[in-house]
Amino acid sequence: NPSPAAGAIDACTLLTNDDIKEITGYPVAKVLPSPPDSIFPSACEWTVTGATWQIVLGVTPPGGSPTWEQLVPYMTGKTVTGIGDQAFESDAAGDLFVRKGDTMFNIQYVAFGEPKDTQDRLAKRVVEHLP
Repeated sequence: NPSPAAGAIDACTLLTNDDIKEITGYPVAKVLPSPPDSIFPSACEWTVTGATWQIVLGVTPPGGSPTWEQLVPYMTGKTVTGIGDQAFESDAAGDLFVRKGDTMFNIQYVAFGEPKDTQDRLAKRVVEHLP
């Protein structure tokens, strides 16, 4: 797998195993850097123990706000307040796009039957960890 581009943020550093356990209630079983299906320069996927789903995070390096302009205005979904500078939840996959300053990330926590705000809480923690 290619290593993250210069200036890129390592997505796997933006959520710790402790963060995930605290927010989801599940311990992390496996961390997969750069999952093959990600469109982001840096991405990470966490699988948890005791459940079948995972958390997927993709990050564009600082300078990623043009990516926001290329993607978000063309999606259906809803604006989410209180996370980063801008946040938008996509109808298609239910994933959350967040812009903080010049960095954009996408987080997906598809977990049926889990509390709806878990993805937002994970996103807020990512914002706290952004450089």
